[in-house]
Amino acid sequence: MKQIYFIVTLMLLNVLVAIGQDKKLPDFKSLKKTNVERQVKTFVPRLRADLTELTSENEEPGSQEAFLKSALETKQQLDSVIWYSWDAEEGNEYVSIKYLLKYDDKGNRILQHNSILDVVNNTWKDYSKYEYEYNGDGQRTRASYSKWDETTNLWVDNWKEEYTYSDGNLTLDSYSKWNANTNQWYGIWKYVFGYDNMKNQTLIISYSWNNYTQEWLEDEKTEYAYDNNGNMTLYGRYNWNTTLNLWIGEAKNESEYNNTGIEILYIDYEWDENTNLWVVKEKSEYEYDDNGKIFESYYYEWDGSQLIGWKYNNFEYDKNGDVIGYNVSEWDITVSQWVLDARREFDYNDSGKKTLDITYNWGNSSEEWIKYSKTESSYDDYGNKTFIFYYFWDADIQNWKLSWTEKYDLKYDNNGNLTQHVSYTWDSDEYQGDAWSKYEYAYDESGNLIMDAYYYWNDFLNDWEGSAKWEYAYDDNANKVMEAYYKWGGTVEKWVGDRKSEIAFDNNGNQTLVSDYLWNSTIGMWVGNYKAEYAFDNNGKQILYSSYNWDVVNNQWTGNEKNRYEYNDLGNRSLHYIYKWSDENNDWSENFYLKGIYYYSEIETGITKLENEIIKIYPNPVSEYLNFELPVAYKKAVFELFDLQGRKLMTKEISNSERVSLKSLTNGMYVYTIDIDGHNQSSKLIKR
Repeated sequence: MKQIYFIVTLMLLNVLVAIGQDKKLPDFKSLKKTNVERQVKTFVPRLRADLTELTSENEEPGSQEAFLKSALETKQQLDSVIWYSWDAEEGNEYVSIKYLLKYDDKGNRILQHNSILDVVNNTWKDYSKYEYEYNGDGQRTRASYSKWDETTNLWVDNWKEEYTYSDGNLTLDSYSKWNANTNQWYGIWKYVFGYDNMKNQTLIISYSWNNYTQEWLEDEKTEYAYDNNGNMTLYGRYNWNTTLNLWIGEAKNESEYNNTGIEILYIDYEWDENTNLWVVKEKSEYEYDDNGKIFESYYYEWDGSQLIGWKYNNFEYDKNGDVIGYNVSEWDITVSQWVLDARREFDYNDSGKKTLDITYNWGNSSEEWIKYSKTESSYDDYGNKTFIFYYFWDADIQNWKLSWTEKYDLKYDNNGNLTQHVSYTWDSDEYQGDAWSKYEYAYDESGNLIMDAYYYWNDFLNDWEGSAKWEYAYDDNANKVMEAYYKWGGTVEKWVGDRKSEIAFDNNGNQTLVSDYLWNSTIGMWVGNYKAEYAFDNNGKQILYSSYNWDVVNNQWTGNEKNRYEYNDLGNRSLHYIYKWSDENNDWSENFYLKGIYYYSEIETGITKLENEIIKIYPNPVSEYLNFELPVAYKKAVFELFDLQGRKLMTKEISNSERVSLKSLTNGMYVYTIDIDGHNQSSKLIKR
């Protein structure tokens, strides 16, 4: 667990900011000679530290201007991490592991070298390393991991991942591992990608490794095509047949769109195993009016030799754009034309709620519409449905006859919140309906939902029987701090707890607690399952993470691991302490288990062409659109947006006075960079 958490920490290390502060490396010769070897397998990470460095930015979120200064700017670049362990017997710390990082002249990380201390000679001893290569555009082309073999005094390959690109697009991603017995690479996965001129992805081919022939074999293929507006016009999926040595189709469809991006044609295909070719299965065509409303639709099916008509619909609308009727026609092969088959008509109340739905069948002999069914609906003042009446047409009496009815008994509190929803059904011969289902809701003074329960009617018991119930609680900032789920107790006929979670937040909205509980039916109370605690400084930096499990013997929380972090004046991580739980003291150990110290070098970046110029980016926080104003001398810039895990969410070339939609983003904090004339500026962005 420790090594996994450590590597995750390192992966996040440079995604947000470069971390740490300058320190002189310790004098290893003065350190106590200890058996460091015992620590290696626990603390040296076995996963690659895929670190992406972003410039440190001290500007608080909310600023509307990103200043591009002409003076030399200083940032910190992580050079190494030294890890110490605590010797409980001697009562002091000893050095155990070192991570050394190197970069190319563009700031790309090219090496992470992991070493342990040779306590006999007081020198660092090779253990493992990650190496990275890049193309001229700064895109990673190779990543590899190898370990040091003390027997041969040589580096031994472990795995490698290789990438290729075309016009900036990833075209190949392959991952291989080294077989020490055969001294050769064997494949794990391989993907090939293709793109069109608009950089839309048009091809994905996956390969599997054949251990017998020692080569990649085609596995699956997916093809796409797009029109000039970016609408997908083709989707095809294939599997490789090793016997026939060709691709066998699994699914394929084609689409066309009008100038407004609405689909007007859809064709579905199926694979013909006799000819090994696609054949049309179904086709749909749509026509729209000037308001974008569909007024005609055609559906065709393949009869084995040709497409023949299946259904034709034509629609009618009222002045509000609501459909008030449509006809359904079928293809008559004897006369080779569409003939009427069915019709539906609708009506609405003043609020736009559908109150009437009538269906008709076409009478071929009478050549007129014959009523078939009718549905009438009514609503309360809140727009919720209260009645649905279902009728069928009785040809003998030439009138509608009630088939069955749904009734909804609704109750509200003084604030208009729905508190009860009971459903009944009955047929035309019984006025007293049969209960069907019931929902109950409760709210706090702020209108937050605090209870949601569902019941169904038990005919045997002639009473309501619970199915599921949720309870909620909130803090003063409307953050949900408790959620509990209950099930019905069966023979005890009452709600019985199942699972509960509790959450807490600090005054800045940072989550400080997540705890999970399970219901213990033997003792009739909630018992702990898992708990995590967090703490943050005034700058929003995480300074604490602790995890716990429930000790069922002693009925208390028992710690798994506690992590404490410190930062320098630039907001970069400088120290990382890891603590273990002391069963003897029933608390965290006073002394650390591991301590990591982060060492940096200062690098200067010069921006000489944009003296006193400003890029305006607003608003921040943003809800929908982000606006850009570039310096007069510059027409374009490149905007990139990242989440807090370092995943790139957007890359867009922007021009002056352009705005970018961020509607699809979830609320939270992000990091962005602006590249203008080869110079980068990074800052924080909040989406609300």
